[in-house]
Amino acid sequence: MTGLERRYDASSFAVLVLAAGRGSRFGGGDKLSAPLAGVPVAHHILSALRPFAFAQKLLVCRSRALWTDAFARDGFSILHNDDAEGGMLASLKIGATSVEDRLKLLVCLADMPFVATEHLALLLSAAAEARDRIVASIAGAYRGPPAVFPVDELLRLPPTGEGGARSLLANARFVDCDADRLLDIDTRQDLFAAQKRFCPT
Repeated sequence: MTGLERRYDASSFAVLVLAAGRGSRFGGGDKLSAPLAGVPVAHHILSALRPFAFAQKLLVCRSRALWTDAFARDGFSILHNDDAEGGMLASLKIGATSVEDRLKLLVCLADMPFVATEHLALLLSAAAEARDRIVASIAGAYRGPPAVFPVDELLRLPPTGEGGARSLLANARFVDCDADRLLDIDTRQDLFAAQKRFCPT
């Protein structure tokens, strides 16, 4: 980061990075630790978030790892979710209960390495105008994170399950994004494709 890089005021927002998934499709090992363009997969979303001055920064993971140290150095509180069976919703609830009620919550996924700072800025800008509405990313048939939620909406969700958070998107406002920017790393083939994208030769 240079001294000339733009900084964004995000003082009315908290950010929650979700990183507690089982990663069962990756075929062994921790996909978030896997090297991608010289850094762990999880550090790419961290880089995209660095220009923002959030009121709170939270990471939900299964356990501490070498890659989580960079989040801690950047001021993230590290929260643990041992209930992998509870799905993403369990991690959302853990994060939401740690956020001040007055804040809106930007939710990002640690396995999405191509998300751009500029797209996150558009989401926050739309959320600032939308008051109590959810604002989410859209690309083709995809609708989901990165997304901004009023904290009270997340606190009303059931404690576990995969479909609960998606049900909130029915009345969301959407911000367009290039589909390639929302690709995630689920399998080793996804990782190889991402490596080729960063280093095409």
